[in-house]
Amino acid sequence: MRWSLRLKLLLVAVSIQLATIALLLGNGLSVMQRELRQQGELRIAQFGTLAEVTLEPALARRDLVALQQALDLMRQAAGMNYLLLLDHHQQPLAAVGRDLSAPVPTPDGRLADFDIDRDDPTLHAVRPLQLAGQPAGSLHFGFDTRYLAAAREALLWRNLPLMAVLLLLTTGLLVLVGRVLTAPLARLEEASARLSAGDFSARAQVGSGDDVGRLAQAFNTMAAATQQRVQQLQASEWLQRQHLVQAQHERARLQALLEAMDSGILLADAEQRVQYVNSAFLRLWRLPAALVPPGRPLNDLAMMLLTQFDEVGGRQALLRPLRAGEPGSRLELRTLDDRLVVQRQQRVSGAGDLSGLLVIHDDVTAERRMQRRTEGEDRDTLPVGGLAAAGASGDTDPLDMALMPWLPSRDSPSSRPSTCLQFRRRAANPRRPARIGEVQKHDDAEHTGEETPYRDEPGRVEGVGRHR
Repeated sequence: MRWSLRLKLLLVAVSIQLATIALLLGNGLSVMQRELRQQGELRIAQFGTLAEVTLEPALARRDLVALQQALDLMRQAAGMNYLLLLDHHQQPLAAVGRDLSAPVPTPDGRLADFDIDRDDPTLHAVRPLQLAGQPAGSLHFGFDTRYLAAAREALLWRNLPLMAVLLLLTTGLLVLVGRVLTAPLARLEEASARLSAGDFSARAQVGSGDDVGRLAQAFNTMAAATQQRVQQLQASEWLQRQHLVQAQHERARLQALLEAMDSGILLADAEQRVQYVNSAFLRLWRLPAALVPPGRPLNDLAMMLLTQFDEVGGRQALLRPLRAGEPGSRLELRTLDDRLVVQRQQRVSGAGDLSGLLVIHDDVTAERRMQRRTEGEDRDTLPVGGLAAAGASGDTDPLDMALMPWLPSRDSPSSRPSTCLQFRRRAANPRRPARIGEVQKHDDAEHTGEETPYRDEPGRVEGVGRHR
């Protein structure tokens, strides 16, 4: 059960009031009982003095009738429960309110120590009697203490109704005061509920400059700071969503670019696990996509690809992790089916020593075959023109001088051998690359017998040959 602050304050205040009333009543009863007991002690002392003066003459004469009459008068005057007169031998002489044959009661002592709530409310007391300084006997009497209990009950019944009325009045006043004091807290609780529900414009009413007012002001400051922070977070979230959309678009474009490339691309993370492979990589190594899922160790992929290699060097260098400080590597691998694959590895730098690895595989088999064919045809071609002048000046290659009789001249192209050879292009223009088309055109001319121009530079014809 959850108790409100108002109820707690009310219960505490009522408890304090009840404790105060109990203390007041207890203190009042204690003071009253102490005063009444002192008065009782005084009455007992006065009664003893009166009994000694009254009974001394009759006791000296041992006049039992006079003693009996004196005891009756004393009991009526003092209001004692009983009176018992004993001689110096502790033998009963006379009694009032008590049988002479009854045993002598034991004295109780002082009234201050007497328990008024016990079953017998009579205080048993004794007063020694003397004649001429000699013990003459003793007077036993019973002092009635019921007036003490009656006085206590009267005080309680007189004060309890008044205390009850005061308690009700103060309780009502405390309820009103508690409502006034807790009303700002209730408004603060309402504003807090609105704030927790998402209404960041909720503010508490500041009605005073006391502790509750300062608490409301502190809440308003916190609510304003929270609203500003939420607005900043919302703006940051919107910006992050925009960045995410942009990153997704960039990722899609990058993935499309990688998929469109003819080169096989593999990306691995710092733990040497596969993160991405494009379709060209799978086609190059004839692998299904299910065997190269993201997160597969790079070493497992290398073990699958080792079955396509025979030479030890290629098997050791395939997907080899880069050494410390090595930015990248490039090497050529030859497969069992006589394919030549160029492997390029590039370190992807990051916060650590190696945050990733980029692997590019290119099948250069066809290019290398075309390159070897082109190089072979280039070795079969010689330059035309300018060789005679170069020979006269002594600046001619011996191979050129040996082939000069077989090269056609500008004056009589038909007097030379019929075989038409293409110029050796780099002799006249080293920057001009070999043109495969010219070789093909020359071959066609040999079969048709047509004249074929040989150009060393664009727009310049050095010679014409005819096939015979």
